[in-house]
Amino acid sequence: MVLAPTQSVSLKVRARFSDGSLRDVGRLAVYEPTAANVTVTPDGAVQAFRPGEVTVVVRYLEQQVPARLAFVPDRPDFLWPDLEPHNLVDDHVFAKLRQLRIRPSPVVDDARFLRRASLDLLGILPTAEEAKAFVADSYPNKRARAIDAMLLRPEFADTWALKWSDLLRTEEKALDRKGVELFHRWIREGIASGKPMDQFVREIIRARGSTYENPPANFYRSLRDVSSRAETVAQVFLGTRLLCAQCHNHPFDRWTQADYHQWSGFFTRVNYKVLENRYPDGLDKHAFTGEQVVYATDEGDAKLPKTGKIAPPRFLGSASPIDPNTDRLEALAQWVTSPENPRFAKTQVNRIWYHLMGTGIVETLDNFGQLGERPTHPALLDHLATRFVAQG
Repeated sequence: MVLAPTQSVSLKVRARFSDGSLRDVGRLAVYEPTAANVTVTPDGAVQAFRPGEVTVVVRYLEQQVPARLAFVPDRPDFLWPDLEPHNLVDDHVFAKLRQLRIRPSPVVDDARFLRRASLDLLGILPTAEEAKAFVADSYPNKRARAIDAMLLRPEFADTWALKWSDLLRTEEKALDRKGVELFHRWIREGIASGKPMDQFVREIIRARGSTYENPPANFYRSLRDVSSRAETVAQVFLGTRLLCAQCHNHPFDRWTQADYHQWSGFFTRVNYKVLENRYPDGLDKHAFTGEQVVYATDEGDAKLPKTGKIAPPRFLGSASPIDPNTDRLEALAQWVTSPENPRFAKTQVNRIWYHLMGTGIVETLDNFGQLGERPTHPALLDHLATRFVAQG
């Protein structure tokens, strides 16, 4: 809903109960705005005191529903410029800008374009010679051609290997120097060779064996306990923060304590064999130097804290646990990266968008689940995620 900054709007909240009755529960609901540009009264009246978008999360009992509002100045003299969209991104972005009565920025000149594209894709500035040649080039499609050429340069793999090494906790204290070198090299080779993202992530999630002979096994080497494995996999690959649900139902999302511990059940059987530890400080039990083997045992289950009962492994949002005879990590790897799991594709698309644009379509990259973290352009995110999957 788009409103003028001087307008107010009253949110109406109705609850349908199990007996089919419908009641107005506005006075019993809780209203929580996600931005500081509005105030909300206890009965749901929203008043803005400066322009901007805001999501008001409405809570009643265990139900949570987001209401997205935009307060935009009238701008009676606003005229939309005569612009032709170049691609599907323009289609969605122009529609939103027009709705918010904001004119698009002009297209940058060739010198600025090359500088920005080089920094985004390669992490370096173009040389003076490259810049002069690009500006002087009269080829009509030279920008697309320049991008294609950058994607094939070794600096592109270097830049994205560094980003993924950070995400996957590739650091020396946990992995030792050789482990860092091997894991980073494996990440970089995957990017340089154009390995599909779903394959890349499957190989990480199901990884076992020697941390020297099978580099992705280093992912679990740095995650020494069940909680860190469960939370990291959900956060990095699904854009979902589960930490708050470990001790109680998540206050800002749908996840319950049972969801948390059933998800954790996928990681309870990951174990380690330390073949050697040459780390000089013998008192530091969290640092290792030497080869380790990551393997899966046949025993070990998560338990529900309140009852002490076993929490059988269950995918996030699934209604039933997995087959108890299934290889847990293999089943998890297949489910996380499945084309039918939109959260995986959206998370990866949003991460790329963030690194190119400086902000995500969902602003917080690893918090898709929070009701206040709504996409600024939902249809664009859906479209990009669909293409991401369709193009392999």
